[in-house]
Amino acid sequence: MPELDLDTLRDVVAGARIAVVVAERGGPREPIAAYALDLDQAITADFRDRAVATLADYADGLLPIPFEENTQLADHELGVADIELLDPTLVGELRRAARAQPDRDHEARPGRLRLYAVAATTDAHLGLLIRAQNPVRHLRPDHLTFRFLGGRLTRADPLFVYDAAFDLVVLDDVVGIRSQSALEALFMDPEVRDRDTETALGSVAPFIREIDHAELLGAATRDSRYSAKLRRMFRSGVFAAVDMAAIAQTIDEFYLELRVVNGRLAFPRTRSARWELVYALEDAYVTGRATGRRYQAPSKRAWVRRSIDRVSVVDGRVIEVSGPGNWSPRSAAAVIEDLRAQRPIEYVARLDDGPALVEAHPVGVGAELWIRGDTPITNRLLELADPKIVP
Repeated sequence: MPELDLDTLRDVVAGARIAVVVAERGGPREPIAAYALDLDQAITADFRDRAVATLADYADGLLPIPFEENTQLADHELGVADIELLDPTLVGELRRAARAQPDRDHEARPGRLRLYAVAATTDAHLGLLIRAQNPVRHLRPDHLTFRFLGGRLTRADPLFVYDAAFDLVVLDDVVGIRSQSALEALFMDPEVRDRDTETALGSVAPFIREIDHAELLGAATRDSRYSAKLRRMFRSGVFAAVDMAAIAQTIDEFYLELRVVNGRLAFPRTRSARWELVYALEDAYVTGRATGRRYQAPSKRAWVRRSIDRVSVVDGRVIEVSGPGNWSPRSAAAVIEDLRAQRPIEYVARLDDGPALVEAHPVGVGAELWIRGDTPITNRLLELADPKIVP
């Protein structure tokens, strides 16, 4: 996983030149064009202060995790990926606009506002804090930039209701993702998105009444978040493992608004029930074993934590680890590969005084397994060595 240093990004925003960039598209298949607004100094200061405070909250409250195609983010998580995940044309346009001076004589071609970003630039860094929405809901969704370019904005409220929340943050060549729907809406090719949506809807067909498919298509067309959810569920293989009998049981147990008619789900007419449908399809309604409480858990990330209770040692080095479950035994080289690749797998050593995370510790040109925080002199992983297999 690439490292996204939110503290560095916050410092860059706090001390660098600030630009507020808007980007708009003239039509659904046209490229996005980005422009830097000419803002009054007081507005710029307000954007800076709010952005710095938001980044401080993100650094304190969000857990960075590696982001891949089928990652499902929980509310407390920040997906981290290389900048190659994003459309390079749009990224380049945003960077160009961020470094450019506002052109007060420029007349932009009218188009639909697609995003705004707070951009901070220094000689060493470029940071982008991107919000993917039309910030003012009561204005017409087009011609906004056309109306406000060409002069200095002395009040932000005609264009921005600025709540300091961001869907994506970028520092140089690393991106942090808060909103997957924003990621897909902005940085995914429209033709690819339409094709993937059609494929995903086809996969849902066996579970929805045939007479309701037009309603499903309409909901996916109108709601980009709903469409993005269906696409991610299809790519992750959810629709290949749907159990309609189990879904009917879930509907009864959780008192959902859904109905099963002749073995298929009736597509709901309310927005809330439509989201109940996708959560039911992905088995996101669960009951906690400790409390018996019922939860709706949309992240659906597999819980993979491999417990090590024995190691094989040769010449003082761990060569194999073992533990409960069908993953065992596993070579130390394979464990090191897992750890280096930042796969969503944790290896935990079961020591006498409690569990401890295992990490790959560099040794010369290779690597060894160690308890996190240990040194080669005090490697406690060797406590698990089985005397019968130590030479």
